[in-house]
This record gives sequence, structure tokens and C-alpha cells, in this order.
Amino acid sequence: MHEGIALKIKRHIRFGALFSIATLLVSCAAFPGGQTGGSAKLLASLDGLVLQLAQNLPMDKKPVIGVVDFVGPDDKLTRLGAGISEKLVTRLFKTGRFEKIVERSLLKQVLMQQKLERSGHFDEGTLADIGRKAGAGAIVAGTIKVMGAVVDINARLIDSKTGEILAVAETQLGNSDDTREMLEDVLTSTLTITLVEEDEESGFETIRRIARVSVGTQNQRIRHGTAVFRTVPHGSCTIVVSALGYGTVTENIYIAGDQSHIVNMKAQSANLTLQLTPRDAVVMIDGIRKQQTHEGILSVQLSNGPHTILVSGSDGYCPEDMEIDLAQDTAITVELRKSADGQGCMDDKNLMLRRMTAMQQATPPFNVQLWADKKEYAVGDTIAFNFKSERDCYLTLIDIAVNGKITILFPNRFHPDNFIYGGVTYRVPEDDYGFEYKVLGPRGTEHIKAIATLENISLQEYDFTQTVFRDVSRAKDLDDMKTGLDRIQKGWSEARCSVLIK
Repeated sequence: MHEGIALKIKRHIRFGALFSIATLLVSCAAFPGGQTGGSAKLLASLDGLVLQLAQNLPMDKKPVIGVVDFVGPDDKLTRLGAGISEKLVTRLFKTGRFEKIVERSLLKQVLMQQKLERSGHFDEGTLADIGRKAGAGAIVAGTIKVMGAVVDINARLIDSKTGEILAVAETQLGNSDDTREMLEDVLTSTLTITLVEEDEESGFETIRRIARVSVGTQNQRIRHGTAVFRTVPHGSCTIVVSALGYGTVTENIYIAGDQSHIVNMKAQSANLTLQLTPRDAVVMIDGIRKQQTHEGILSVQLSNGPHTILVSGSDGYCPEDMEIDLAQDTAITVELRKSADGQGCMDDKNLMLRRMTAMQQATPPFNVQLWADKKEYAVGDTIAFNFKSERDCYLTLIDIAVNGKITILFPNRFHPDNFIYGGVTYRVPEDDYGFEYKVLGPRGTEHIKAIATLENISLQEYDFTQTVFRDVSRAKDLDDMKTGLDRIQKGWSEARCSVLIK
């Protein structure tokens, strides 16, 4: 290729929209092989196209024009279409019928900023709008179609003020090996998408909820707001984003080179009202305690989507839990069942387990990671857990055994302070603990939970003189943990992982 190539062109096949235009800069070496017989015929065909456009243009008009890439076949934007447009720029100007030609780099910027209609296609009106924004009085656009042994090229000159077609032209060239190679060389770029939502305190903030993003035929399930799509075909591109608690967003943009795009997500919420009996019942939503009125009414605004509600009362009442999928304002009456001897009721330990399982933060203020070295272990294997926070915080690591036994793994005798530094990976047990942590069973799935807070909140009164790790088994231990969890209201995050013991 010639040294003047502006940027690399990648191969990719795109199917979809009916009509779109691209503006990639391509040097005069767009046609391979120099002045071969095939390329000479192609240039001769383009000269015929230029002559028709110039002759068909009304004599009283001498507009400033812009030339966008020809599209096709099958709505693909190829090296052939880009090369044709590049060659037309020089040839059209030499006719003397046009005042000047708008730089293709400027057209590229206008195209990438263009707000496409829902269809994502360019019609004469849209092309006219692009011409006006670029300062062009008219736009040259065209299509390429393969018709068996020949390739049909059609061009039209569109008035930027009225959208009227001022002139048309057509030509054909042979479907040679060189031509087919350029038609198969589809232009692609990298698209980076960032998802943000508007926050009353901090302005726009990257959403941290799991989202699904599709760009054309490519799909990604992303977390923490950013997705990178490579080999995205040039031209009109449809982006669809969906995330729990947000409305689905569909946007049509134009791809003409590597670019970044921000999608503003609007959180959807609804009001949940609970009428409680007894009136002093304690309510936890997604593991976080909520404060109700003295009349036994709790009203809270929640994001749309699934939520876990736990309600517990004083002695003599059985706790109750429920799962809801909030989609609109909802009122629920919760009347706890009385039981004098506690028969059939969830005990304090199981209530705590249920609460920790339900404790989740859909949009946490910081990210916490937690993982084991592998997903499956046999009884007798050595096991260790790793965790890391992106911010300085106070972290408690809790092991929930298959039989429901609760053990606090961090803090511990070797690290009695639960403060950790952001960006640092911690491991339990560390090498300097002087021992290995063995899998004892029983067999089944074991769950590990990390709860991190920006405030110094402790879930237990820790005394490691008699043990390395802290068991949570006595009534006082459960009460201390409940008190600690009740203090968590904001500025917290969580992570979880599970391992299978075989």
C-alpha cells in the first residue's frame, strides 16, 4: 500500500440497515495494484460518473459540496466505497462546476455527531442536514450493488437546503478479483460505551449495576459501567442497553472511526408501603434495617426490580420473609404470626443467615472483589480466600458453612483490625499466619461474604486470645452482629463467592 494510508482498515462483514454512509479517509492507494487494467477501468468509470453529475447539475448552480462514502452492497461500508468517494473529491473539483469541496475529515466529525432517527438510516433529508452542518450546499452520496458479473454504481447530488436531488449518475465496472477484494474489505472500528446515571450529589456517575449492552450483533454483559466493542462496522449502529432498575435505552449512532459514547441511564423507582403488625416490627430490605413510623407504617422509595423483605417482631411473633419484584407503587400488609413457644418460627441464627444472604448493594459506592483459588474442593484440601477493595474501608469476611455455622475469618488473631487499604489484595490465611486452612466438610456449597463499610463499623466484640477466628454461635454473638449490621445505612459494599465441597 501507499505510505499515505491514514489508518488501518479491518475486515468484517456487516448485514442489517438498508442505507448508511461512512467517511473514513483513504489515500489514493485505495485501489490496489496501481494502474493495472482493472483499476484503470475503474477510474475511467468514475470519470464517467463525474461527467454525468457535472452535466446534470443545473447551470445556475455552483455549490460547495461534500462527498460521503458510497455504501453497499448489503449496506456494508467497504474499502471500495471509501475509495470511490476519495477519488470523486478530486475529480469533481477539477470540473470547475463546484465552488469548493468540504474536507472529508469535517464531514466525518459531523457524521459521528449526527443524531439518527429510530430507523438508523440516512435519507435525503438527513443527508441534507449533514450538508448544512458541514457548510456544504450539496452532498454527493451513492450506492454500490453487485449485479452478477458487473458492479453497479449509482450517485446522486442532494441540495442541502431543500433535500432535493439536483443530479444523478450511474456507471458500471467489471466484478474482477480486485473489485471483489475491496468489496469484502469492510471498514470497522472500536466503540467504547460508558453507562452513567445522574446523581443529585455527584452529578453523573458510572453505573455499577450489571447491565447488558448490544451493539449491532455483538452483546456483552458488563459490570461497572464500561464496555469495549471491537470490529464494529462503520455506518449507522444501534445500541441497546438494559440494566435492572433502569429503563431500556435504545440509541442510533454513526460509526466512522474509533470513538467513545456515553449512554445516560435513568433509574426507575417506585414507592413501597408496608402496614405492619405488630407496629414495632423491625423491617430489613435487602439486609438493611429501615425505620418505620410509630403507627407501624413504613414507606420507602426503592429501585425497580427484585428486593428481599425480612420482618421480625418481639417475642411471641414469628419472623417473615418475602421476595418482591417492584415495578410500580405498591402497598403490602404484613401481619406476623404469633407463636407462644416459637414452634415453626425462624430462629435468630437462621434469621441472621437469611439477612446476610439478602444483603446486597445494587449500586455500591465502591467495588469489592472476593474469590477463592478455585471453585471446587475435596475434604482435606487446603483453601484460602482473597479480597480487595478499590477504596480504603473496614471489611469483615464471613464464612457460612454448609451446616449454617458462621465464622468470621477477617479480622482475626493475625490481623485484628478490619481496616484495609484500597487497591491491595489480602489473603486469608496469609503465608505469615504459620498454618494452612483445611476443608473439613460437610460436603455441599459453602458461602463466603465480604461486607465493607467506609465508616468504622464492627460486627463483633473481638477477642482472639483463645482462637484464631471468631465463631458466631452464642445468642450474644448473634445479637452483636445484628447490632453491627443495623448501623450500616450508606457508604457500604459487599461481595460474595461460593465453593463446592465434594
